[in-house]
Amino acid sequence: MIIQLEDQRIITRMTVKSIHEMLPKSTFLRINRSYIVNRNKIESFDNNDVFIGKHEIAIGNMYRDEFFQTLMGKGSN
Repeated sequence: MIIQLEDQRIITRMTVKSIHEMLPKSTFLRINRSYIVNRNKIESFDNNDVFIGKHEIAIGNMYRDEFFQTLMGKGSN
């Protein structure tokens, strides 16, 4: 697993699930099997993708409902 920060990249053997469980749910959203994003860094999104800087990240079908509920303030924290 690679964790991409603004100024560095961290390589770890931890799973996405274990990392997501340690992060504050109010700030970090799992958007597909491979990505967790900081909601404060999301510049825009549509029904299928999240845009952060020059990166376009697909929202997975399994995560779509929770992603939109959380952004609309109705998700579980």
